[in-house]
Amino acid sequence: WAKDPDAMATDSASSTATSVVFPKYNPLPSAKLLTFKKHEPFDVHTIYADPALLAPEVDTYIGKANISGMTDSKEGSIKVKVKLNIHGIVT
Repeated sequence: WAKDPDAMATDSASSTATSVVFPKYNPLPSAKLLTFKKHEPFDVHTIYADPALLAPEVDTYIGKANISGMTDSKEGSIKVKVKLNIHGIVT
């Protein structure tokens, strides 16, 4: 997983970052291990990267996952495994 400098956006107040995890023509099934330097619960939102490739009536929003259960340590990071199955379902 490589961050695309053009797609990467950060907001210091909310620590928001955006990146394409499964690009177009990504092999299926596929899994990625994402690392976050967080010590408090947070949400991961999934959306389609390029709305122009979708039919006009298709919503670009796929879903949201709440990541919690990390230790109280201020150091370290949390790893989140994201899977894309053969049907295109993200889990």
